[in-house]
Amino acid sequence: MYKIDSTFLSSNPLIKTFQTLLVFTLTLLLLSSCSKTTTDESPPQLGLQQEASGGWSYVYTLPTNSSTLYPDKSWLPSQYTTKNFQDLATTIKNFTQQSMDRGGLGMKVKSVTLYDDKPLLVISGSDGKLLNDFAVMHQTFMDANHAVQGLDGVNNCKKVVTPTKCWDPYPGDYPWAFYLPFGMAMLNQKAVNYLNFPPSDSLVDADYLANFTMRRWNQVLAGVGITDPALYNTIVDARPIAAPGSGQADYLPDVTTYFNATGNYYDTPMLTLLTDPPTNTNANNTLPVIILGTPAREAWAKIVNKSSVGILDVGTNTLPGATKTTKWVASNHPDVTPYQCCPNDPNPNCTSKNTVILMI
Repeated sequence: MYKIDSTFLSSNPLIKTFQTLLVFTLTLLLLSSCSKTTTDESPPQLGLQQEASGGWSYVYTLPTNSSTLYPDKSWLPSQYTTKNFQDLATTIKNFTQQSMDRGGLGMKVKSVTLYDDKPLLVISGSDGKLLNDFAVMHQTFMDANHAVQGLDGVNNCKKVVTPTKCWDPYPGDYPWAFYLPFGMAMLNQKAVNYLNFPPSDSLVDADYLANFTMRRWNQVLAGVGITDPALYNTIVDARPIAAPGSGQADYLPDVTTYFNATGNYYDTPMLTLLTDPPTNTNANNTLPVIILGTPAREAWAKIVNKSSVGILDVGTNTLPGATKTTKWVASNHPDVTPYQCCPNDPNPNCTSKNTVILMI
């Protein structure tokens, strides 16, 4: 047996180099394993499972491209990320819990974990069927036929730079940003609102309903006896673009071209989805649609193939791709009283376009 000279090991340059490389490699491997955003553990079994407490949990996944669909610091302008959107799993958890709470579902988001960049959600509640229905709605909302179509419209707009820049041509206080209607009731809603675009305030606060428009809308709902306004707050905006609430509406991209045509067919499919959730399966009609404001009425007229839709117009139509009929009513924008004019107002800035039609 040969005896290794310890002096040789400690003094040989080649051995020292090898030792240094070995330590360096092991350190890199350790750091790499610590910095992963996804877990190395095996994901739990998908689907419905009964808990020891007697309740239920449901495990489901969202698409790998979720970081491009949810607001995220990887792509959002910095004005929106000072308080929120630092971590995708947290963002998904917060918006999902908002949706459950506003729908009055009595559910909780137990965890959101990334497995190979695919979000995996564990939700819990006392009603297994309701958990399943929520998961199916969430996954469908996020799929290639719904949420992705909105993103495609935004990306198509960004490609157009001549003769006029399509995306954010005249920047305001906050830059435009893609923003889907997260955090609202998806199962128990009583109606769906069709508006123009979400104000940037709601993206800053990571709450789609945190803006003057929806606060005003809830005042109107309360004034007519609605005791749970959250069930009347589900929204599809014609343009899924967060933008400043004043001075930007005239510059937003054309609805039909970018959000309701082949290649970016978003508005009608999203309306069809949210007006007929699983809880509405046995109904003959979908949930009604409330069209709020001039831009939304103009876009709605094209969806239902009418020359125009005015304030207080009503109708019943089968939306393209749907099998049930949808009843609808058109109205002023919720902000109309603070910003618009009363009939016969002598102010020269008052025109027929911004005169309130009194609902007497």
